Amino acid sequence: MAGGLFTAPLAAEVQQAGRTPTVGFLAYEPLTYEASFNGALRRLGWEEGRNLVLERRYTQSPSGLSELAAELVRLAPALIVVSNAGLATIVRRETTSIPIIVLVAGDLVSAGLVESLARPGGNVTGTQIVQRDLIGKRLQILREAVGSLTRVAALSDLPTADLRASQENRKTFETVARTLGMEPAWYAVSDVAGLEDCFKTLARLHTQGLIVLGSPFTFANARLLAELAAGHRISATYETKVFVVDGGLMSYGVDFDEAFARGANYVDKVLRGAKPADLPVEQPTKFELVINLKTAKALGLTIPPSLLRRADQVIE
Repeated sequence: MAGGLFTAPLAAEVQQAGRTPTVGFLAYEPLTYEASFNGALRRLGWEEGRNLVLERRYTQSPSGLSELAAELVRLAPALIVVSNAGLATIVRRETTSIPIIVLVAGDLVSAGLVESLARPGGNVTGTQIVQRDLIGKRLQILREAVGSLTRVAALSDLPTADLRASQENRKTFETVARTLGMEPAWYAVSDVAGLEDCFKTLARLHTQGLIVLGSPFTFANARLLAELAAGHRISATYETKVFVVDGGLMSYGVDFDEAFARGANYVDKVLRGAKPADLPVEQPTKFELVINLKTAKALGLTIPPSLLRRADQVIE
């Protein structure tokens, strides 16, 4: 309450100092977690339609992102918020002066978007998630859920922003899978047709388990991924509970509600005069395990009680 009493007047002072600030928002499609971002902004004293203008641009087609990024830049907003590192790269091509806040990024250093986590040095900052750090944990949880697991695959989209990170993810996945006694296979797709072909191949090769790496493409096709996995009776684990709510078996990863709320803190600081170059990149500390028991039953799986006890949420 005390924080709210102080932040709201400060936001009003920023507004009175000039025109109502405009914040651009670029994402692949309306996001489930955007409510967490908007709620955090309100708690910090920023409310759309009162002292803040939000210019949102959504698309499901990667080909239209550059045009949308350019459109936002032409509006000359105070800053632009993007949902991931790939979008940050696209916006960065259009501007090196307008601050860019990344809500849930991949490896920002590897992508060349920041100089270091402590001192970003440019116009980009935000929250970073390095997927390879979680791949081993997801494999262990998947094997615990499935039991006998000898053939496992990883599914990613074709890298468009950070080839190095994709290569490191693949190396980590293959190394950990072999260490756990599983035969790994890596698939990268870029469209729905490729996704459907991939699952046909997985079924033909009797692949038992699948790790789906989070990306704009996989998020946009979360429901389809769950349907394909169920239809081909493949046990899959995902990065976040969005996939599990849509029918996926389980997820282990960052609490995206918290990550999006953290992004609002960056927006608040930049609107009050801070520079992205001086705002350290944060790394999430809260992770969650979500299990869909209905999907497990359909796949003929009995989730061990020990794993259920560790779950943060069980969907029945």
